[in-house]
This record gives sequence, C-alpha cells and structure tokens, in this order.
Amino acid sequence: MNSTADLAIVEHHYVNFHITYTSTHLAWFQFFKKKKINIEPLLIYIHEDCVICFVDPIIYQEILRKWNNYMKFCSLKPQFHVRFIKFSQELKEIIEFWYFNIKDLEVSIVFNQNSFEILLNAPKKYRKFLIGRHGKEIEMLVSFLENCIAGNFQYSLKIN
Repeated sequence: MNSTADLAIVEHHYVNFHITYTSTHLAWFQFFKKKKINIEPLLIYIHEDCVICFVDPIIYQEILRKWNNYMKFCSLKPQFHVRFIKFSQELKEIIEFWYFNIKDLEVSIVFNQNSFEILLNAPKKYRKFLIGRHGKEIEMLVSFLENCIAGNFQYSLKIN
C-alpha cells in the first residue's frame, strides 16, 4: 500500500531593517540602559507619541517585568507610550508580534513582483483592535513597514 501526502511548503519572507537613528532614538537607548531598568532593545521605532522597542524574544517576559516594575515605582512617567514587541526578521512574525494581544489572528503573506500582499484575518470582535482608535494602529504598522524595511517593496494590506 503506497500513500502519498501533500507537503505544504511554507514561504518565509525574511526582511532586513533600515532605520535612521536620530538623537531621540539614542536617548531612548540610553534611557532603557541607564534608568536601573537595564533593558537593551535590538531596535527602536518612534512614531509620533509611541516608542516601539523590539527585544530579544528569549528575554521578552523578563523585560516586561522590569518595565512594569519601573513604571510602578518611578515618580516621572514617560510622555511617550512605550510598547515592547518580540524581535523577528520574518515579516509574518513581525505582524503577529505587533498584534500580540489579538487572539486567533491569522496573517498570510504573498510576495508578487516586489510587492507584499498581506491579509489580516481576525475574529469580528477583535477587528477594531487591528485598526486602532482613529486608525492609529494600522497607520503605525504601515508607516513601520514603509520606512523601516530595507528595499523598495510595496505593501498591500487587507483586513478580513
């Protein structure tokens, strides 16, 4: 008896980052390192009033604990909203980690002629979190994709 199984081939879309660091970025790196938090982000992205820190996935929970302890006991709260995201160079994982709080999020990515077609499929009750208040969350993600991933890629983003 001879049986054959179809093997699913998963395409991985690895990306490189291109971020121009300013003195503000460097100040945030120093802030995390020197304020008794002892956090070393791998990458920092600043969008308006939000600082997104990409950290090593292995120590992600430890970093969250350190940050929460700092916020609990510090007298001066940062004026910026600070978010920690697990670091990855796979586009699918970057987006999944970006929306870590959305359960059952399905991310599919197709690459066609220098263009990424990204489909985000979330349960209906969580779709508002994909977009964010006044479209802020999706705007921040699109800005990150356009400005921080090296290469001349186009992005098509669809929410189901």
